[in-house]
Amino acid sequence: MSGSHTLERFINEIARDVIDPPRTYVPPTAQDSVPHLNFAPLQNVLTQLEASVRSYGDALSPEVMAQLSVADQRALDQILIRTEPILTREAIEQRDWPLATSQIALAADTLGRFAAQVDRATDLLRRSR
Repeated sequence: MSGSHTLERFINEIARDVIDPPRTYVPPTAQDSVPHLNFAPLQNVLTQLEASVRSYGDALSPEVMAQLSVADQRALDQILIRTEPILTREAIEQRDWPLATSQIALAADTLGRFAAQVDRATDLLRRSR
């Protein structure tokens, strides 16, 4: 009896909602399709950056840091401190595809330059040995 009572109540609720719906559902407006965004330049430079950071970590040791002159330590700091703005999600969220594409290229270029700076810092550490 309990199961049939629950089923009857459920059917009555559905019928009530059909006759007097509690909410009006409006399908969202269709947006333009999303073009293919090429993230390969970013993926490639991240691979390069990972290798650069690994080499830097291998070259960095307390002994090496202790042997660096003050000028070399400042040079190392200057190499690694420089930063630039990188890709924001804003262009993608606003569906500004040309801007998103250019920001992907800018981010890849920026990270590539940073990887080169990490390589310079690594060279400085290795020369100081």
